[in-house]
Amino acid sequence: MSQIYAFCVYRFDYRGSNLRIRARKALHCCF
Repeated sequence: MSQIYAFCVYRFDYRGSNLRIRARKALHCCF
C-alpha cells in the first residue's frame, strides 16, 4: 500500500497543478 500511495502521489505531484485536489483524487483512485 505504501508504494502504491507514494506512486500515485508522486504522479500527481509531477503535474504540480492543484496538488491537494489531485492528491485526494489519487487517494480515491488508489484505494
